[in-house]
Amino acid sequence: IAKVDETLKQHLESQADQMRRQKLENSIMTQLMEKSPFEVPPAMVEQVTDSMIREMGFKSEEEVKQALSNEQLRSAMRDEAKRRTRNTLILYQVIQQEKLEATAEEINEKVDQTLTMMGAGGAPAKQVAAMRQNLEKNVRENLLFTKAVNFLIDNAEITDVPAKL
Repeated sequence: IAKVDETLKQHLESQADQMRRQKLENSIMTQLMEKSPFEVPPAMVEQVTDSMIREMGFKSEEEVKQALSNEQLRSAMRDEAKRRTRNTLILYQVIQQEKLEATAEEINEKVDQTLTMMGAGGAPAKQVAAMRQNLEKNVRENLLFTKAVNFLIDNAEITDVPAKL
């Protein structure tokens, strides 16, 4: 029982840390957007809306097509798509200004982890090579955005505010 209690405690602490981190990231991004508001290109917002719809986990391509053409759904998602687009553009600017880079070693390590999680070990070498190539761009981008967020957090002036009861 003590081992189960310790595992549960570690899990809850990890979740709390993740929630604090997410709240901090959101706070920093919100403050950056408030300090420098800007309009985002409508075409980018539409692309992000498309991505959000595709991420919804529809069972068939036909359902995806229907959702993509559903103006009511698109309209409901537009504010979130604008927010995500602004966040992406802000982080991209940080990456450019700070000259952040993802090394080949970092990219390969993440790609290997992803391929392992996907169970690609038993796939033919040609198929794994194609999967690796497809993953590299996304992994590189994710690493850069993570580095940009880390940079913002590391350089933020953070003040603790007492919780309201």
